[in-house]
Parts: sequence; structure tokens; C-alpha cells
Amino acid sequence: MVLDSNDTSFSLDVELSGPVAYNRPFAPALDRQELTWQAVDDRGNYYLGGMGQWHSNDHDASGTVQFWPALDRKATWLDLALSTVTTRATVRVRLDWDLRR
Repeated sequence: MVLDSNDTSFSLDVELSGPVAYNRPFAPALDRQELTWQAVDDRGNYYLGGMGQWHSNDHDASGTVQFWPALDRKATWLDLALSTVTTRATVRVRLDWDLRR
């Protein structure tokens, strides 16, 4: 939905459907899919993601995923990959750098 970038990291606000669990201490979620996040850009840079603020129920989930390090300003696209134990999905995000802001 929204991509924010700064000098040290970037974040994505996302929405997912289905029961989704996120890493939270002392709260196992055996009936939900655990997610891992990673990304790669068209310049060969890899980024690891961690979940920030997150809201989930039995039908959908939404929240922020924080990635490190910062995005390469010369990149033109980013492949966002989310994985579970048995499934992987990749979404390509086009990066439009508006330098006039």
C-alpha cells in the first residue's frame, strides 16, 4: 500500500487476507501461518524485513514491515517476497523516485 524510505531503512504498509501470525514473544500461533519477509532490487541488493506494528484476526491482517538497509536510490523496482513454511509469494513494486519533494 505505502512505501516509506529514509537514510537507514525503508518500510512498507501491507494488507493480507487469511489467518496470519507474526513473531511475538510468549504467544505461539500454531493455527496460523508464520511469515518471513525479504526483498531484492534490480541492482542486486538484498533486504531483510521485520514486522513492526501489526494487527491480525482470523480473516485478515495489516501492518508495517521494516526493511534494512536503506533502499538504493538508483533502483527502479523492488521484489518483495513473503514466505511461510510451504508457500512463497513475490510482488514487484515499481520505485518512482520523485526528487522534487
